Amino acid sequence: MNPDVQVALIVVAGVVITGMFGALTGFVGPVVLRRMDRSQRAAERQEDRKDREAVASQAREAAEKLVASNAEVAAAAKETGAQTLAAVGVIHTLVNSNLTEAIEDSLVSAEAALLTMHELASFRPPAPEGLARIATMEDKVASLRIKLADRREQGAMAEAQMAAEAKRAELAE
Repeated sequence: MNPDVQVALIVVAGVVITGMFGALTGFVGPVVLRRMDRSQRAAERQEDRKDREAVASQAREAAEKLVASNAEVAAAAKETGAQTLAAVGVIHTLVNSNLTEAIEDSLVSAEAALLTMHELASFRPPAPEGLARIATMEDKVASLRIKLADRREQGAMAEAQMAAEAKRAELAE
């Protein structure tokens, strides 16, 4: 064979091989790159899934702790509320009893003063000013009796209400 033909054949074979190699790398390269990219994305998705599961687990734990904490706070608030209600009841009773006692004392004093005024008036007829004072004292005694009756009625109602609230609190426990 002619050396020129041999060279031409070698050149053509080189060009064909280079073309085939180029075609093969042009076809295989993107396939390999796509496969590598898919594998990398799958690994990233799996890593994201693990991260989301970890975050969800932490959120679940935090929610459970919050629920437990809220239950403790509610129990403490209930206990404090019951104690406060009891203390307010005691204070209310003491204040009412002290005020009722003061009204009773004032009524006793006013009745004694009115009795004295009437006794003095029986010895000597009072002047118009004296009659006005007796009328004022009679009004005051009547007013104090009404106040005292109202206070006793309110005290009985408050005691009944406190007993009902205590019963409800007892049933709630």
